Amino acid sequence: MILGATRQAQLDETLAALDDELPAEFTARLDAVSTPPPRFPYTLFTPEFQRTLHGGARVGDKPATYRPAVVVPGRKNTRSS
Repeated sequence: MILGATRQAQLDETLAALDDELPAEFTARLDAVSTPPPRFPYTLFTPEFQRTLHGGARVGDKPATYRPAVVVPGRKNTRSS
């Protein structure tokens, strides 16, 4: 932050204002209107783009009955997929 003041009184007022905090609602509103739009390649990771890319299918989800493989330490994993 760069502070500009031509008089000591201005500097004192500005430094005192730094102690005030904005309410979370105002901070969220300011963030919402000042956030720049995502640029390539980050636009490829938005939920909207992913839905169009995969035709609405949920990719990477595991079925409710999925159980991870049991690995016994010291033994080679012989499970076939």
